[in-house]
Amino acid sequence: MTPITKRTAAALLLCSLASAGLSALAADRAPLPAGQKATLRVEFNLAGKEDGRPIHRTVTMALRMESDASYDGEDPEYDAAASYSAAGAQREKALAAARTRLDKLDMDAVARACDRDRDSAECQAGQQAFAASMAQADTAMRIGVRQPDPANKDRYQSWRAVADNTDACGTIEGRLLDAGKPAAVTRLPSGATDGSGMRTCLHIMTVDRKRNQVQLAFFPFEVARSDKKERGYYLIEGLDFDGNANAEFAPAKGSLILRGLPFQGGRPSGTASYRGERGVTTVKWSVEPR
Repeated sequence: MTPITKRTAAALLLCSLASAGLSALAADRAPLPAGQKATLRVEFNLAGKEDGRPIHRTVTMALRMESDASYDGEDPEYDAAASYSAAGAQREKALAAARTRLDKLDMDAVARACDRDRDSAECQAGQQAFAASMAQADTAMRIGVRQPDPANKDRYQSWRAVADNTDACGTIEGRLLDAGKPAAVTRLPSGATDGSGMRTCLHIMTVDRKRNQVQLAFFPFEVARSDKKERGYYLIEGLDFDGNANAEFAPAKGSLILRGLPFQGGRPSGTASYRGERGVTTVKWSVEPR
Protein backbone atom coordinates (compact mmCIF):
# COMPACT_ATOMS: atom_id res chain seq x y z
CA MET A 1 0.00 0.00 0.00
CA THR A 2 1.33 3.44 -0.91
CA PRO A 3 2.07 5.49 2.23
CA ILE A 4 0.01 8.64 2.72
CA THR A 5 2.26 11.67 2.92
CA LYS A 6 1.38 14.85 4.79
CA ARG A 7 0.73 16.57 1.47
CA THR A 8 -1.62 13.79 0.30
CA ALA A 9 -3.42 13.79 3.65
CA ALA A 10 -3.89 17.57 3.42
CA ALA A 11 -5.27 17.25 -0.11
CA LEU A 12 -7.71 14.54 0.99
CA LEU A 13 -8.82 16.67 3.92
CA LEU A 14 -9.43 19.69 1.69
CA CYS A 15 -11.38 17.55 -0.75
CA SER A 16 -13.55 16.09 2.03
CA LEU A 17 -14.20 19.57 3.45
CA ALA A 18 -15.20 20.88 0.04
CA SER A 19 -17.46 17.88 -0.52
CA ALA A 20 -19.10 18.43 2.87
CA GLY A 21 -19.63 22.10 2.01
CA LEU A 22 -21.32 21.22 -1.28
CA SER A 23 -23.52 18.65 0.43
CA ALA A 24 -24.60 21.32 2.91
CA LEU A 25 -26.06 23.39 0.08
CA ALA A 26 -29.22 21.32 0.23
CA ALA A 27 -29.07 20.55 3.94
CA ASP A 28 -29.79 22.86 6.87
CA ARG A 29 -29.85 26.65 6.80
CA ALA A 30 -26.58 27.08 8.67
CA PRO A 31 -24.37 29.84 7.21
CA LEU A 32 -21.93 28.71 4.54
CA PRO A 33 -18.52 30.38 4.44
CA ALA A 34 -16.88 32.07 1.50
CA GLY A 35 -13.89 30.54 -0.23
CA GLN A 36 -15.17 27.06 -1.05
CA LYS A 37 -13.71 25.85 -4.35
CA ALA A 38 -15.42 23.66 -6.92
CA THR A 39 -15.57 22.90 -10.64
CA LEU A 40 -18.81 23.64 -12.48
CA ARG A 41 -19.24 21.27 -15.42
CA VAL A 42 -21.93 22.04 -17.98
CA GLU A 43 -22.77 20.19 -21.21
CA PHE A 44 -25.10 21.60 -23.86
CA ASN A 45 -26.42 19.38 -26.64
CA LEU A 46 -28.70 20.66 -29.45
CA ALA A 47 -30.25 18.14 -31.82
CA GLY A 48 -32.89 19.02 -34.41
CA LYS A 49 -33.36 20.46 -37.86
CA GLU A 50 -32.60 23.79 -39.52
CA ASP A 51 -33.99 24.52 -42.99
CA GLY A 52 -34.87 20.86 -43.27
CA ARG A 53 -31.34 19.66 -42.54
CA PRO A 54 -30.30 17.75 -39.40
CA ILE A 55 -28.19 19.76 -36.96
CA HIS A 56 -26.17 18.69 -33.96
CA ARG A 57 -24.17 21.14 -31.83
CA THR A 58 -22.50 20.73 -28.44
CA VAL A 59 -20.74 22.87 -25.86
CA THR A 60 -18.84 21.59 -22.84
CA MET A 61 -17.62 23.80 -20.01
CA ALA A 62 -15.34 23.12 -17.04
CA LEU A 63 -15.18 26.26 -14.93
CA ARG A 64 -13.27 26.82 -11.70
CA MET A 65 -15.60 28.44 -9.18
CA GLU A 66 -15.29 29.94 -5.71
CA SER A 67 -18.12 30.65 -3.29
CA ASP A 68 -19.15 33.80 -1.50
CA ALA A 69 -20.70 33.59 1.97
CA SER A 70 -24.35 32.55 2.10
CA TYR A 71 -26.84 35.39 2.52
CA ASP A 72 -30.49 36.06 3.36
CA GLY A 73 -33.15 36.47 0.71
CA GLU A 74 -36.91 36.67 0.28
CA ASP A 75 -38.94 34.47 -2.03
CA PRO A 76 -38.65 36.10 -5.48
CA GLU A 77 -42.32 35.32 -6.19
CA TYR A 78 -43.56 37.25 -3.14
CA ASP A 79 -45.24 40.56 -4.08
CA ALA A 80 -44.84 42.77 -1.00
CA ALA A 81 -46.68 45.76 -2.52
CA ALA A 82 -49.75 43.72 -3.46
CA SER A 83 -49.84 42.00 -0.09
CA TYR A 84 -49.58 45.30 1.79
CA SER A 85 -52.33 46.89 -0.32
CA ALA A 86 -54.71 43.95 0.14
CA ALA A 87 -54.30 44.16 3.92
CA GLY A 88 -54.89 47.94 4.01
CA ALA A 89 -58.60 47.81 4.89
CA GLN A 90 -58.02 45.23 7.61
CA ARG A 91 -55.19 47.32 9.07
CA GLU A 92 -57.28 50.54 9.14
CA LYS A 93 -60.16 48.73 10.88
CA ALA A 94 -57.81 47.36 13.55
CA LEU A 95 -56.23 50.80 14.07
CA ALA A 96 -59.67 52.37 14.51
CA ALA A 97 -60.51 49.80 17.20
CA ALA A 98 -57.23 50.56 18.99
CA ARG A 99 -57.92 54.32 18.92
CA THR A 100 -61.44 53.77 20.29
CA ARG A 101 -60.06 51.69 23.15
CA LEU A 102 -57.50 54.38 23.97
CA ASP A 103 -60.10 57.20 23.83
CA LYS A 104 -62.18 55.39 26.44
CA LEU A 105 -59.26 55.40 28.82
CA ASP A 106 -59.18 58.45 31.16
CA MET A 107 -55.45 59.08 31.25
CA ASP A 108 -55.84 62.15 33.51
CA ALA A 109 -57.52 59.97 36.14
CA VAL A 110 -54.78 57.36 35.80
CA ALA A 111 -52.09 60.03 36.21
CA ARG A 112 -53.76 61.41 39.38
CA ALA A 113 -54.07 57.93 40.87
CA CYS A 114 -50.41 57.19 40.22
CA ASP A 115 -49.35 60.54 41.71
CA ARG A 116 -51.20 59.67 44.93
CA ASP A 117 -49.97 56.06 45.16
CA ARG A 118 -48.00 54.34 42.43
CA ASP A 119 -48.69 50.94 44.03
CA SER A 120 -52.46 51.43 44.24
CA ALA A 121 -54.81 49.07 42.38
CA GLU A 122 -56.25 52.05 40.43
CA CYS A 123 -52.80 53.11 39.20
CA GLN A 124 -51.76 49.56 38.29
CA ALA A 125 -55.02 48.92 36.41
CA GLY A 126 -54.68 52.17 34.47
CA GLN A 127 -51.11 51.43 33.42
CA GLN A 128 -52.08 47.94 32.29
CA ALA A 129 -54.99 49.28 30.26
CA PHE A 130 -52.73 51.83 28.58
CA ALA A 131 -50.09 49.18 27.77
CA ALA A 132 -52.79 46.93 26.29
CA SER A 133 -54.04 49.79 24.07
CA MET A 134 -50.52 50.46 22.79
CA ALA A 135 -49.98 46.76 22.11
CA GLN A 136 -53.25 46.63 20.16
CA ALA A 137 -52.17 49.62 18.04
CA ASP A 138 -48.74 48.08 17.41
CA THR A 139 -50.34 44.81 16.28
CA ALA A 140 -52.65 46.73 13.95
CA MET A 141 -49.71 48.56 12.36
CA ARG A 142 -48.07 45.22 11.57
CA ILE A 143 -50.99 43.88 9.57
CA GLY A 144 -49.85 43.37 5.99
CA VAL A 145 -46.18 43.81 6.84
CA ARG A 146 -44.28 40.63 6.07
CA GLN A 147 -42.29 39.33 9.00
CA PRO A 148 -38.85 37.81 8.42
CA ASP A 149 -39.08 34.14 7.49
CA PRO A 150 -36.45 32.01 9.26
CA ALA A 151 -36.38 29.77 6.20
CA ASN A 152 -34.91 32.67 4.20
CA LYS A 153 -31.91 33.13 6.48
CA ASP A 154 -28.70 32.14 4.70
CA ARG A 155 -30.91 31.01 1.84
CA TYR A 156 -28.67 31.91 -1.09
CA GLN A 157 -25.05 31.37 -1.98
CA SER A 158 -23.37 32.71 -5.10
CA TRP A 159 -20.36 31.19 -6.84
CA ARG A 160 -18.16 33.08 -9.30
CA ALA A 161 -15.54 31.94 -11.75
CA VAL A 162 -11.96 32.45 -10.58
CA ALA A 163 -8.83 32.66 -12.72
CA ASP A 164 -5.59 30.77 -12.33
CA ASN A 165 -2.12 32.05 -13.21
CA THR A 166 -2.98 31.88 -16.94
CA ASP A 167 -5.86 34.41 -16.55
CA ALA A 168 -8.33 31.66 -17.48
CA CYS A 169 -11.15 30.35 -15.30
CA GLY A 170 -11.46 27.01 -17.04
CA THR A 171 -12.14 25.69 -20.52
CA ILE A 172 -15.03 25.93 -22.98
CA GLU A 173 -15.26 23.80 -26.10
CA GLY A 174 -17.89 24.05 -28.83
CA ARG A 175 -18.43 21.55 -31.65
CA LEU A 176 -20.50 21.67 -34.82
CA LEU A 177 -21.46 18.13 -35.76
CA ASP A 178 -24.10 18.95 -38.39
CA ALA A 179 -24.63 16.25 -40.97
CA GLY A 180 -23.06 17.11 -44.32
CA LYS A 181 -20.90 19.88 -42.88
CA PRO A 182 -17.21 19.82 -41.98
CA ALA A 183 -16.78 19.36 -38.25
CA ALA A 184 -15.77 22.60 -36.54
CA VAL A 185 -14.32 23.05 -33.07
CA THR A 186 -13.68 26.12 -30.96
CA ARG A 187 -11.80 25.99 -27.66
CA LEU A 188 -11.31 28.65 -25.02
CA PRO A 189 -8.81 29.65 -23.92
CA SER A 190 -7.25 29.36 -27.34
CA GLY A 191 -3.91 30.94 -26.49
CA ALA A 192 -1.81 32.06 -23.57
CA THR A 193 -1.70 35.74 -24.56
CA ASP A 194 -4.75 36.38 -26.75
CA GLY A 195 -7.08 37.33 -23.90
CA SER A 196 -9.55 34.53 -24.64
CA GLY A 197 -9.11 33.12 -21.16
CA MET A 198 -11.06 36.02 -19.66
CA ARG A 199 -14.08 34.91 -21.69
CA THR A 200 -14.29 31.92 -19.38
CA CYS A 201 -14.43 34.10 -16.26
CA LEU A 202 -17.75 35.95 -16.52
CA HIS A 203 -19.99 33.22 -15.15
CA ILE A 204 -22.05 33.04 -11.94
CA MET A 205 -23.88 30.23 -10.18
CA THR A 206 -26.51 31.10 -7.56
CA VAL A 207 -27.82 28.38 -5.24
CA ASP A 208 -31.26 28.68 -3.63
CA ARG A 209 -30.94 26.44 -0.56
CA LYS A 210 -34.63 26.75 0.35
CA ARG A 211 -35.95 25.48 -2.97
CA ASN A 212 -32.91 23.34 -3.81
CA GLN A 213 -32.52 25.12 -7.14
CA VAL A 214 -29.63 26.62 -9.06
CA GLN A 215 -29.42 29.55 -11.46
CA LEU A 216 -26.59 29.53 -14.00
CA ALA A 217 -25.57 32.74 -15.75
CA PHE A 218 -23.02 32.84 -18.56
CA PHE A 219 -21.59 36.16 -19.81
CA PRO A 220 -20.71 36.07 -22.61
CA PHE A 221 -22.15 32.77 -23.70
CA GLU A 222 -21.57 33.02 -27.43
CA VAL A 223 -17.97 33.39 -28.56
CA ALA A 224 -16.97 33.85 -32.21
CA ARG A 225 -15.43 30.82 -33.86
CA SER A 226 -11.79 31.17 -34.73
CA ASP A 227 -12.49 30.80 -38.47
CA LYS A 228 -15.18 33.50 -38.52
CA LYS A 229 -14.56 37.21 -38.06
CA GLU A 230 -17.99 38.78 -38.47
CA ARG A 231 -20.45 38.82 -35.60
CA GLY A 232 -23.19 36.25 -35.95
CA TYR A 233 -20.99 33.18 -36.19
CA TYR A 234 -20.63 31.84 -32.70
CA LEU A 235 -19.16 29.00 -30.73
CA ILE A 236 -21.83 26.55 -31.86
CA GLU A 237 -23.91 28.80 -34.12
CA GLY A 238 -26.34 29.41 -31.24
CA LEU A 239 -28.42 27.07 -29.11
CA ASP A 240 -32.21 27.20 -29.11
CA PHE A 241 -33.89 28.53 -25.95
CA ASP A 242 -36.66 30.65 -27.49
CA GLY A 243 -40.03 30.43 -25.74
CA ASN A 244 -38.73 28.85 -22.54
CA ALA A 245 -39.81 30.70 -19.40
CA ASN A 246 -36.81 29.58 -17.32
CA ALA A 247 -34.22 30.43 -19.95
CA GLU A 248 -33.18 33.96 -20.89
CA PHE A 249 -31.04 33.92 -24.02
CA ALA A 250 -29.90 37.31 -25.31
CA PRO A 251 -27.62 36.89 -28.34
CA ALA A 252 -27.17 40.66 -28.66
CA LYS A 253 -25.68 40.70 -25.15
CA GLY A 254 -24.00 37.34 -25.51
CA SER A 255 -25.67 36.09 -22.33
CA LEU A 256 -27.59 33.03 -21.22
CA ILE A 257 -29.37 32.64 -17.87
CA LEU A 258 -30.94 29.32 -16.84
CA ARG A 259 -33.24 29.53 -13.81
CA GLY A 260 -34.88 27.02 -11.49
CA LEU A 261 -32.57 24.07 -12.14
CA PRO A 262 -33.52 21.55 -9.41
CA PHE A 263 -31.13 19.34 -7.49
CA GLN A 264 -31.29 16.92 -4.58
CA GLY A 265 -28.73 16.44 -1.79
CA GLY A 266 -25.12 15.43 -2.15
CA ARG A 267 -23.16 17.10 -4.92
CA PRO A 268 -25.53 19.39 -6.82
CA SER A 269 -26.21 18.18 -10.35
CA GLY A 270 -29.09 17.90 -12.77
CA THR A 271 -30.45 17.78 -16.31
CA ALA A 272 -32.89 20.06 -18.11
CA SER A 273 -34.34 20.11 -21.63
CA TYR A 274 -35.50 23.12 -23.64
CA ARG A 275 -37.58 22.76 -26.82
CA GLY A 276 -37.19 25.45 -29.45
CA GLU A 277 -38.02 26.00 -33.10
CA ARG A 278 -35.03 24.00 -34.34
CA GLY A 279 -35.02 21.15 -31.86
CA VAL A 280 -34.25 20.24 -28.26
CA THR A 281 -31.34 21.59 -26.23
CA THR A 282 -30.37 19.35 -23.32
CA VAL A 283 -28.28 20.77 -20.47
CA LYS A 284 -26.40 18.59 -17.99
CA TRP A 285 -24.60 20.23 -15.09
CA SER A 286 -22.73 19.22 -11.97
CA VAL A 287 -20.64 20.81 -9.22
CA GLU A 288 -17.61 18.89 -8.03
CA PRO A 289 -15.30 19.83 -5.16
CA ARG A 290 -11.64 20.49 -5.88
